[in-house]
Amino acid sequence: MVRLVHGKVEGKKPLLRSVGKPLLQLINSRCVLRLTKSDFREPVNIGSDEMVSMNEMADIVLSFENKNLPIHHIPGPEGVRGRNSDNTLIKEKLGWAPSMRLKDGLKFTYFWIKDQIEKEKAQGADVTLYGSSKVVGTQATVQLGSLRAADGKE
Repeated sequence: MVRLVHGKVEGKKPLLRSVGKPLLQLINSRCVLRLTKSDFREPVNIGSDEMVSMNEMADIVLSFENKNLPIHHIPGPEGVRGRNSDNTLIKEKLGWAPSMRLKDGLKFTYFWIKDQIEKEKAQGADVTLYGSSKVVGTQATVQLGSLRAADGKE
């Protein structure tokens, strides 16, 4: 998301490392923070019922201001096409669901990131690094305690 915001701030093509098809289940950290006040000690899935592709997320983010910039897809690891958590237990035991809609959370995060980039830029910092992405390596578990280079076939 930082690359998308940076692209808009600088008036350049926002970068998206992927073809944009993997599905995301995003949740704002403020929604999760509420769970720290719970005394429930069992593992639960924390997720949203809203799924969005990376392209859809980019479209939402780029809609927050009136700058229509084309997304530049750059090759990189795609990861899994999508995962969705079963949130039944957390709703049943804690009555919990995200309190913020996806678009609202993205909007809050977008303007927070934009503000941080603009503050750094005003202080003379080189913010161009936010407009790039570098894959330094990924690993996958072969068996407990053993890793290998990830190839997307996990």
